[in-house]
Amino acid sequence: MKKLITNNRDRLEQEVVEWLIYLTSGEAMPNDFAEFAQWQKRSPAHKEAYRKISGLWDNLDKPLLAWRDQTDISIQPQSYYVQQSAAASIGIQKQSPLKKISGFIVTAVLLTVLFTSLFPDYLISTQADYRTRIGEQKTISLSDGSSVHLNTNSAIKVNYNEKTRTVELIKGEAVFTVAHNTNRPFIVRSGEVRTRAVGTQFVVRYDSRLSSVTLLEGKVLVASDRESNINRTTLTLIPGDRISFSENRLDSEIKHHVSGADAWRKGRLQFDNITLEQAVNEINRYRRGSVKLLASQLAMREINGVVDLTQIDAWLDALETLMPLTVYRFGPWIFIRAKT
Repeated sequence: MKKLITNNRDRLEQEVVEWLIYLTSGEAMPNDFAEFAQWQKRSPAHKEAYRKISGLWDNLDKPLLAWRDQTDISIQPQSYYVQQSAAASIGIQKQSPLKKISGFIVTAVLLTVLFTSLFPDYLISTQADYRTRIGEQKTISLSDGSSVHLNTNSAIKVNYNEKTRTVELIKGEAVFTVAHNTNRPFIVRSGEVRTRAVGTQFVVRYDSRLSSVTLLEGKVLVASDRESNINRTTLTLIPGDRISFSENRLDSEIKHHVSGADAWRKGRLQFDNITLEQAVNEINRYRRGSVKLLASQLAMREINGVVDLTQIDAWLDALETLMPLTVYRFGPWIFIRAKT
């Protein structure tokens, strides 16, 4: 990874990001663009920070930029200032209808982003009995002697009665270690998938589109509520087996001899023949901020290895020695690009 030489450079690049967010918000005035143009001229370091960030910015699929090509506003501040200076000099300050519409679009996008990102978490916090945040793990001891080890950014709801012990995995991933009780079956619900165990240990992962069950010890029965009672298929797993359920179907083929399913409990991730894109998506589950893969030509490159969850950024550093790519860090954001 190309390390930032000084804290000053890191600060300048963060300022550029903040400037670009504001200048594309629809709220910026011509004098704001002029001020940013002057900011760039303060030193070669300021100009270099802008060059680097703007290059990455144009590659991002950000909703805030989706409307840019439909307006007369350029992300290049100097160009916009030149276009608007004549009108500004004679006192014409009113925005064009198109620019006003752009502002409304930006506001709508911002509200949508806030709603979809914050409101689901609010709902989960009201539904869940136990939850973890990004990068956090937690072990919960249940009243019957069973335990649940919650992985990063996960939530469960517990519903015990005299006949059954039911735990709903609202989102995320967990290892369930079940106390033996033949009279009260232990059931984990993850979306439309039900996993039933008597005395066993297994991993369930659920992200609203895909649910998977991996058996570590004992035996479990897995079924889908999507199928009717008549056609419902119940599959039996043995240790090392994994079954997955998507929005459309329950996989008929069980994967055998799966390893590393609970490696995260020991503070590591195990990657076995997965793509770089899949690895980045997995890393993002454990790391605050965001890792963005901008090298589409490398997305399907296969990768193997073990990642220490306390050294995620160091592992990302090492990618530069394994693949023809460059890793840039800007505050909590990391961008991966192909070497040019």
